[in-house]
Amino acid sequence: MSEDFLNTIRQQLLNGDNSCLSVLFRDHSSFCIENLVRKYNCPREDAEDIFVDVIMSFRDRVISGKLQQLTNVRNYIFTSCRNTWNSRIQKEISVEKKHLTISREGQEETTIDPLAQVELDLEQTVLIRETRKAFDLLSEKCQDIINYVYIENYPMKEIAKLTGLANAEAVRVTKFRCMKKFVSLVKKHLNTQSDE
Repeated sequence: MSEDFLNTIRQQLLNGDNSCLSVLFRDHSSFCIENLVRKYNCPREDAEDIFVDVIMSFRDRVISGKLQQLTNVRNYIFTSCRNTWNSRIQKEISVEKKHLTISREGQEETTIDPLAQVELDLEQTVLIRETRKAFDLLSEKCQDIINYVYIENYPMKEIAKLTGLANAEAVRVTKFRCMKKFVSLVKKHLNTQSDE
């Protein structure tokens, strides 16, 4: 999207013409809301609220001149929606961590001290980093299949078409082999990490 286009939108908004916002709603609401719901497990009501907030923020940034250049409005809006959702989740997690309690059978509830929580966070960070390293070592086909199955939730027949495999059963077999290799690589990386 060119600077001229943003200037045109800015002038429309300054003149009280909100028709460009209606176009943004029409063209991008379904894509953004459905992806938040499907890919990020955002409740639909929250996704709708986030989309409206992002459109209003977009309007404010255009009017104020803070948004000077934009190459793809859909990507900008969806990325803003995703970031807003992630921020909400992080705030909820932060609040939950402050009040984190663990119940054990036959014991009273105990609160985890902040130092123990930092150690748990560090362990999780190491696990995530080593898992990513292991994932990067998989073949491109394995990465695609794992992504399609576990992240995108595509049906096996669709994955077969996308990957060039013969049928859904071939996808299942390949997925099993890829996951076996992936788990092995993760264990290897974690063992290497613990030896250091």
